[in-house]
Amino acid sequence: YTTAMIVTATDAAGNTSSLSESVRVDTVAGDLALSATPIEGDDVINFVEESDSVVISGTATAGLMVTVTLDGVEHFALAGPTGQWSTTYYSDEINNGTYNADIKAQITDAAGNTKLVTDVVKVDTQVDNLAFTGGDISAAGGVVLAGTVEPGSSVVVTMGGASRSVTAGSNGQWSATFTDAMIANGEYSDVAVTATATDPAGNVETISTTVDIDTIVSTLTVDGPVEGNDVVSAAEASDGITLNGMVEAGSTVMVTFEGTTRAATVAADGNWTVNFAAGEIPAGEYETTVSILATDHVGNTSTITDTFAVDTLAPEAPVIDKLTITPDGVENVFVADGDNAISVATIDANGNATQTHAAGEVVTEVDNQGGGSAAVSLGGDLGNYDISMIDLSFDEASVLNITAAQLEAMSDNTNDLYVRGGSDDQVNAIGANNTFTSTTVEGTTYDIYTMGDEDGMLYIEQGINVTY
Repeated sequence: YTTAMIVTATDAAGNTSSLSESVRVDTVAGDLALSATPIEGDDVINFVEESDSVVISGTATAGLMVTVTLDGVEHFALAGPTGQWSTTYYSDEINNGTYNADIKAQITDAAGNTKLVTDVVKVDTQVDNLAFTGGDISAAGGVVLAGTVEPGSSVVVTMGGASRSVTAGSNGQWSATFTDAMIANGEYSDVAVTATATDPAGNVETISTTVDIDTIVSTLTVDGPVEGNDVVSAAEASDGITLNGMVEAGSTVMVTFEGTTRAATVAADGNWTVNFAAGEIPAGEYETTVSILATDHVGNTSTITDTFAVDTLAPEAPVIDKLTITPDGVENVFVADGDNAISVATIDANGNATQTHAAGEVVTEVDNQGGGSAAVSLGGDLGNYDISMIDLSFDEASVLNITAAQLEAMSDNTNDLYVRGGSDDQVNAIGANNTFTSTTVEGTTYDIYTMGDEDGMLYIEQGINVTY
């Protein structure tokens, strides 16, 4: 403003004189303000906005030069006739990162008065902390991929052509679940995974990695046949049974047999084996199914089964349907469950023998004259029969001669033969080995012998005379 200055002088005689002059008083710099409109619409400068420049504007006394500073970078803007001013900051003048940038605007008038106004704008040109933190690659429930990012960011996760959109929590953690239906079943490697995050400021960043998919137990087998023929006999049951197979390396295997479940021993190469003791094998004659459950190192499971027979019971002696008796002795014995005759020959007191029917039939020599002995010989074509028991007790002093080849030819189902009789009977087991063990089946105790290369087992009732 303008004001008058008056000066009055008085001399020693008391005379006075006055004069006046107008003076200009200026103690303010003028008008200055920053625009009330938020910079970039939200007072946050993101990467895209920083890249295409940032405008800072305001008003000031017309004609004054405004000194503008953004994060220490100084610009000059002249206030126009209406007082509007603005200046543009380009990308190379704005540092990348996430921080608060100070804004200052200052004017100085001709009298040297100054005025300063300030503000703060947030600069956020990057997505912070975007990373994968791992995933649970398994079959059950699919695949879960997880990571970190700025809190509140949206994340689009893509794996093998499938995508999931999630939002990071207040702690910056995110996770995306890909269901079984989104994943090709199998075991394969290096599947591309990307995560594209958009932070609250609008910045976008993408990271990528690869994962291995494993939704199956790749290998699970059981070796067979059990005990060589898928039939567990009494002798085989007496020392337990062992099951073997292959599984994906690193897996666990649980085997269930007749109500007993046991963990198999799995070697580093995937070979597995499990033993069931004699006491865990129920006696009897039945078919059993073993269940084998494998769980691999990422939790996939697979189950297979194996079926085999258990037969720990001695067979019933054949029912005799008809006998042919001549003055020379019993010549033919016909059993009730077959049409083939069992031929019988006689050995007299002088050791002379006769045989009546074709080779391949069980030949029982019976002396009805009270002299000599009854000899049981086994003919050639034994494959016509499934013979698992010979009973020598139908006559006194019976003698059975048997070789490994005859034992193995007697039945397609088993190489086991049970022989019943008494202390007056004789078995000549040619080439047999005495195991010096025994088993009891339906109240009858048998000594156990092995024969031949095909796991032949000969069970001879205790009391019978045996040579081998």
